[in-house]
Amino acid sequence: MTKSFRRTTLTLLTSIALLGACSTHYTLRPAERTLGAAATLSLDKGSDGNTRLQLEAKYLPLPDSLGPSLKTYVVWVREANEMRPVNVGQLRIDSDRKGTLVSSTPFQKFDVFVTAERDGTVQTPSDYIVLSVAEAKP
Repeated sequence: MTKSFRRTTLTLLTSIALLGACSTHYTLRPAERTLGAAATLSLDKGSDGNTRLQLEAKYLPLPDSLGPSLKTYVVWVREANEMRPVNVGQLRIDSDRKGTLVSSTPFQKFDVFVTAERDGTVQTPSDYIVLSVAEAKP
């Protein structure tokens, strides 16, 4: 192994380790109606000051199994001390009941929750909360 190859490999490994260290990770809690569901949330502070979030979920039931009018999942963020949540995107699940959403928010400390909804454009969350985490911050 040449000195140059070792130095390049060490630099690459250090960069990967530092990149992973920049994210803050949370485990979302499943609701009683979806105890088998699991999700992780990764948060990064962007160069623009916004918080980038990536939510990865698995083992979610099909939304219509929770109610006949429910067709999709929506991810919401609610800034600390605020009452009104913001729809940050639709969490589409595949045939393996897994889904990923990448979005951003200007909030720096917030609650995150996922609801089953009739469509992905709703502006008010339903009562069908399936996953949640409180006071997340990058």
